[in-house]
This record gives sequence, C-alpha cells and structure tokens, in this order.
Amino acid sequence: MTANELKEKIKDWLTNETTVPKDKIKIDKKLMPQYKWSPVPDIYIPLDEDTGIFIEIEDKQQHPDSNVVKYWWWMELEEAEHRQLQNQLKKVILSQVFGEQFRGVNLKLRIDLCKFLAIKMANNLPCVFHYHDFKGELEDAFKKIKSILRVYIREQENKKLEV
Repeated sequence: MTANELKEKIKDWLTNETTVPKDKIKIDKKLMPQYKWSPVPDIYIPLDEDTGIFIEIEDKQQHPDSNVVKYWWWMELEEAEHRQLQNQLKKVILSQVFGEQFRGVNLKLRIDLCKFLAIKMANNLPCVFHYHDFKGELEDAFKKIKSILRVYIREQENKKLEV
C-alpha cells in the first residue's frame, strides 16, 4: 500500500463507517496558506469546534521531526486570523505514520526525536496535545489508526449526548 492509498482508505473509512461529515475531512490542505511553514497534514479531521485530528504519513520525509515541530510553531503563532482557530482548538491529536518505504538515516533516532518534541509540546502548549506514532506496514498502521480514531470519535459523540 502506498501513502496515497492509505490516505484514500482512511478517508473512505471515515466517510462510510463513522459519523464524521464528509465535507469536514481535509486531504493535503495547507492550514494557513499565507505561511510557508504552515502544516499541510495528509489528513485533517475537525471532530468538533474544539478538537482537531491531524495525520502525517511519512513515506519520503528524511526529517519527520520537522513535521511535528511545525504544529508547535503553528499552535503558538500570534497572527490575529490564526488566533481564532488556535483559541478554538482545546485538543490536538497528531498521528504520525512511518511506512516501510520510509528509509531515513537513523530512523529510530528520528522517531525518538519526534516523541521528545511531542512530550515537550504536551507540556508547553495551551491545549491538550496527544501524539501517536505508527511504524511498519501501512495496512497495519491503518488498523491502528482506525482504533485510535474510534476512541476520539466515540468521545465526541458521548460529549454531544451529554449536552
């Protein structure tokens, strides 16, 4: 399975087997087009007004840590138009997939660096920040992503029922 096939598979699963509205799922959309370093997640799912799920699929990136740190920069940006979205997000979930075709130098060191950055972000960002990493076959990553997403989607559905 390629990275693009994984994206499509996740999108199909989200639209056909979950309550996430199809028009909410964003594929390869730059979050803030006016900024060069704005994150371009492979998949962005705004679960509700205060929870965003971002999925990064690393298939060629030699420095996956830069895809993590971009979110830190993005969440702390001071621009007024950005503040509106940033202040909305009370929970950010970043999932990073490392497929078999990802053959970076010192892969373990790079993944450890991603985890280190994620821990720092969780301790320093003004929102709840969760990080998940998936390594290996993309088909296996798809199964793991589904199980993680189910938890967050169910959590949001239960939150709506409480209101």
